[in-house]
Amino acid sequence: MVKCGCKEEDVLKAYIMVEAAVGMAPDIVVALRALHEVRTADRLIGVHDAIVLVEVADLRALGGLLEDRVSVIPGVTRTLTCVVTTR
Repeated sequence: MVKCGCKEEDVLKAYIMVEAAVGMAPDIVVALRALHEVRTADRLIGVHDAIVLVEVADLRALGGLLEDRVSVIPGVTRTLTCVVTTR
């Protein structure tokens, strides 16, 4: 499912691991699911509180998503991004 206006083979996919402030993970996942680049957002148990799969046009778009829309969600304390390199 490609929503960025790109051909599927041109889409950059990445997993974002999110750490949340105590008690904030449920609200963060709801906010993440509302972003059009997000394909899945699920809560986790462990070091990270959520994992998110995103599809964007390129690295610049990924950086913008992280800086402007993910990191500003209330309760997000840290992210770790892993870019998919092969399919």
